[in-house]
Amino acid sequence: MDDFAGKWVVSEVVGYAEMGGGIPHAKALLGKVLTINKEAITFNGKTCKAPFGVRVVDTRTELKENSAATREDAKLPAKAPLLAGGNCPSFFWVNKDQIEFDDLGVFVRADRDRQQP
Repeated sequence: MDDFAGKWVVSEVVGYAEMGGGIPHAKALLGKVLTINKEAITFNGKTCKAPFGVRVVDTRTELKENSAATREDAKLPAKAPLLAGGNCPSFFWVNKDQIEFDDLGVFVRADRDRQQP
């Protein structure tokens, strides 16, 4: 959980699920700030509360079951740590400076905001 904690800024769109918000929604997500801490996750005016947990998942299975998407849609490796719970979206760990998630069928990557404490 601690690895995911912090502020993140949506920096790029990496793909789309079969059904979802499409290009207009994708454009609206760019630059939005996501805040993750042990108590809550806040994004796009919505907050969800803990409990959260991190587990390593098979991304192909996880995406098929929960997003109706393929690993290729999301550009994720075969296995990845996933932060999930609390009626929140799920967040895939890409690296120490980047996470990926699905918002209404739009897969976006967010970069760690190093300017925030």
